[in-house]
Amino acid sequence: MNRNPLVRAGVGLAVGFAGAFAVIEAVDRLGPADSASGAGVEVVLGVPDLKGYCSRDDSLLPLLVSPDPYGWECAGPISNVWTSTVIDFDAVCRWQYDEQASAQLVDADRPEGWRCIGES
Repeated sequence: MNRNPLVRAGVGLAVGFAGAFAVIEAVDRLGPADSASGAGVEVVLGVPDLKGYCSRDDSLLPLLVSPDPYGWECAGPISNVWTSTVIDFDAVCRWQYDEQASAQLVDADRPEGWRCIGES
């Protein structure tokens, strides 16, 4: 074992940071503990159907206008005029599943990082 206090401090800090990061990742991925009754537990319903949502009325298509989860629009020509509307992911989930569904951003680093959630 190395007796140099600086090396030991550095190793201790590295182990501490790695352990803290592992705990934060586990809590983030697993979420809070479920209630004992099981009532009101959020479940992932699926991935929002952007193509279906955008094409439901005007045959528009989902278009990523900026490379982040908030950069989606329903876009396309209507009567030879280019139209685009920012996508409301809660509205997509309600349209796709039911009025109780909502959107949750599960991966902020990916434009496709949205999921629809609901209660079981």
